[in-house]
Amino acid sequence: MKDLNKIEDVRVTAHSIKWDTDGEDVSLPKEIDLIVPADWFDGIDEGESMIDFIEEYIYDEISNVTGFCHEGFDYDLKDDIPFFIANYLSEEPIRIFDCYLAAKGNSVNGLVYKAIVNHELIKRKDETEWVYEKDDFNLLIGEPKRVD
Repeated sequence: MKDLNKIEDVRVTAHSIKWDTDGEDVSLPKEIDLIVPADWFDGIDEGESMIDFIEEYIYDEISNVTGFCHEGFDYDLKDDIPFFIANYLSEEPIRIFDCYLAAKGNSVNGLVYKAIVNHELIKRKDETEWVYEKDDFNLLIGEPKRVD
């Protein structure tokens, strides 16, 4: 089982890349598999979003790998990573955030937990919140740890 406090390499697939080719007719990949190295996350604080670090890496690496600029992309996580959980052990449905402060602000009891979340069961809802298939009991991997 992954350690909540040890960040490992994270595999992602960037897709739906909006290429900026300045009108040049070139053949560019529709998707790119990348590995965000663990040391990319050095210095991340508890209140910062791991997802922001992942997206920054993807943004830069697409151009580094292809030599072409782009105007954005979508991506899929290929590894289970820690997220912040609001409403765990409450009557309310749990909510998943990639930022501690967002989880804290949306927790009915003010408590925030950190847990490894099954990457196959979540999709980004908005800037910091993620949604999941509520009927699936394999969402959280291991026991969440209280953060505050």
